[in-house]
Amino acid sequence: MQGFDAGRPPGFRARTARALIGRTIGREALTLAFDDVFFLMAWIFLAALVVVPFAKSAGSGAPSPADAHGDARGDTSIVTCESPVKRPSSRR
Repeated sequence: MQGFDAGRPPGFRARTARALIGRTIGREALTLAFDDVFFLMAWIFLAALVVVPFAKSAGSGAPSPADAHGDARGDTSIVTCESPVKRPSSRR
């Protein structure tokens, strides 16, 4: 293979082979890491599916935003604010 190595520094093939093997190992390591994280997330999701039905619902702690505005109690009256500035009457 004299023609292939013509003009190349000594050890070129070995460095190229090491670089190719290094890239392949890195790619496989990333694939395995992604696989591990995927399975971890799957297990966490399955655990949440089991735990959520047994969780307590939000009780009578802080009022919900709807309660703060009076909507949940059936209070449908419209609250109006009076302007603090007195407007002159339009009588002439």
